[in-house]
This record gives sequence, structure tokens and C-alpha cells, in this order.
Amino acid sequence: MYTLLSPWPRQRNGIADYACEIVRHGESRVTVVTEAVAPLPVADKVRFETPDAFARQPGARRIYHFGNNPDHCFLVPLFLREPGIAVVHDVSLHYLAEKTDKLIPGFFREAVKREAGPHADALFRTWRSGLKRAFDYAEIKCIDWLADAPAIVVHSHYARRMVEAALPGVPVHVIPHFAYVSGGYPTPGVRQNVRQILKLEKDAFVVSTLGFVTRHKQYDSVLRAIASLPETLRRKVTYVVAGQVQPHEYDIEADIREHGANYVRLLDYVSDQTMTNLLYASDLILNLRYPTFGESSGSVARALGAGAVLVVPDAGSFAEIPAEVCFHVPPAADVSAPLARIIQSVMENPEQLEAKRRSAFHYAYQELAPGTCAARYEDIIYAI
Repeated sequence: MYTLLSPWPRQRNGIADYACEIVRHGESRVTVVTEAVAPLPVADKVRFETPDAFARQPGARRIYHFGNNPDHCFLVPLFLREPGIAVVHDVSLHYLAEKTDKLIPGFFREAVKREAGPHADALFRTWRSGLKRAFDYAEIKCIDWLADAPAIVVHSHYARRMVEAALPGVPVHVIPHFAYVSGGYPTPGVRQNVRQILKLEKDAFVVSTLGFVTRHKQYDSVLRAIASLPETLRRKVTYVVAGQVQPHEYDIEADIREHGANYVRLLDYVSDQTMTNLLYASDLILNLRYPTFGESSGSVARALGAGAVLVVPDAGSFAEIPAEVCFHVPPAADVSAPLARIIQSVMENPEQLEAKRRSAFHYAYQELAPGTCAARYEDIIYAI
């Protein structure tokens, strides 16, 4: 038996879904400590506790899931009091540390001072002026407070190198993000059926981006790429954006209006079933995070399990996805030109797309099965 501390469904959090699947496919009895309201039951082997109850009854074997968002703030003081194995889903926990200030006043400033040393005050002055850069998240990772973890788990060799550099002496294990295997191979008949459900044109070329709508997923590059296609191809394209829109962080609707992109379908947050249908219905799934900080991606894991064809940056953890199962674009602030070439190539050569789809499906089922990943977690937990 072990204790798992994490967000949990029904929270709208990809790491909550991930943690639930690991427990579902594992063999152990598990106590889940979470802030989730009415947490989703998995099986009799799982029981739930609140963070307050955990503070009174700590267990010997503990594993924490940390992501770079406020849903994970409640875990930080628990970890500092009762350290355990840390699953680091995002190598930079800069935003998590910043939001943890509400629970531990000064936590973020102290973390930055430890990493930036004499440059910390200059950084804070710059940030107060509104000049915080995306690259600051790569330079200031805010993970040194994990130094008491008996082990750390990451999802790529790229992430392992970054964590080992920041936390020398802490054992770091790589467990690739499992694929959400969701059934048999998506035949043309299956794809047409889900297109009908989603009200997508039968002959459209469907390009999709999934997950939270944030600026660093390069929607502007996608719009420019589609606009640059020959007209005969451009008018066949439908671009689906499915994910929670956060206009205070990025106004995607303004970009859509600027490009006159009447081929965009903006769906906001969608259910798991709708997301699965989109993966089957889409010709290309785009995950163009830039800059990338070694983070993992639940939408990439779902795409691989559905045999979807990905376009990802040739950088960070995404560079480790085999070339035969996806398309890579160079890491850059504007990838519209290489993306347009990929879209045009597969539209004109559909057999190329089908070959990638079959490779992705077999890779997911042979290399990234959830049960295999769950067993590796339990090996690490019981070896501590």
C-alpha cells in the first residue's frame, strides 16, 4: 500500500487524469490525498483523504504529482513537512512556486533568490515592470525545494538531464508518459463516423490543437500556415481548437479575427469523449509548444493512443518521439513555413499520413501501455 498526493478527477487537470490512470492500472491499494471535490472512485483498492487528514496520519510510502499550475499548490507544504517521491511533470515549476506564495508567504522570492543569486533583485524589478519573459521559466526552474525527495520521476531523458543538473545526488527515473489507449485502430469508417458526430465535413482536412488555450501553443503560426496554402488546399482545411479559453492570458479570438479565419472551430473545454472523437477525426494534431521546458503533454499521450498523427517541436521531450510516428518542426517563434509544407505534403500524399498513423498506433500499444508504466511506478515506490 502507498499514499498518492495529487489533483484528481473530477478536476479539469491533465495530471489528475494521469494519476488516476496510473492507480487504475496498478496492483496496489492506494490512499489518495487530494483537494478534489467528490473525487472520482476507481476501485475498492482506493480510498480518499483530505490534506488535513494526511497531515495527521502521514504514511511511509508517499508519491507526489507536481505540475506547473495552481492546482498543485496544496501539495507543496505537505511535501516540505513529509517528503516523498516526486513526479515532476513540468521541469520548470516557476508558476507553481509563484502561486504557492498564498500558502507560504515568500516561498517564490526565496526560491528565485536561491537560483538567481545576486541577480534576483534585478529580475524582480524587471518582472514588476511587466517584462517577465517566457524564457525566465527555463532559466529559473524553482525546483530546488524538492531536494529531500528520495527519488524523482520524469517523463523524458531531456527532463532527467535538467533535474539532475538542478538536484545533484537525487536519483532520477524516466517513465515515459503512457499513451491513453482507447480501442482498436481508427479505420476510415470510424473516422467518418466521429466526424458525423462532431458535424465535421466528410472531406475536410481537419487540423486540431487540444488542451488549455495558451499563447505558447503558437496558434498564430497555425493560422499563418493555413493562410499560405494554395487556395485549392486552403478551402478544404478546418482548424479545430478544443480547450479551455483563457482570454485574460491570450485572446485567441482576436487572432482569428485578424486572419479572417472563418475555417476555425473554437470549442472551449470538451469532454473526454469529445476529445477522443476529435483525435480520431483529425488528420493532424498540433502541439507546437514554444518555448518548451521539458514538460509532458496529456494531449500528446491521448493522440498517440488514438493513432493520431502529431506535429511537435524538435526540442525537449518532444524530440524523443520517434520520427516515424510524428512530424517534427524546428523550435522557433514562427513555424508557419515548415508547418505549411507538412500540411501541403500530406494533403497531396494521403498515403504518407496513413503510414504515420499506423506507426503511431503500434508505438503507443507496444511501448507506452498504461499497465507497463504503472508497474514501473510500483517498482520504484517499493524499492525506497
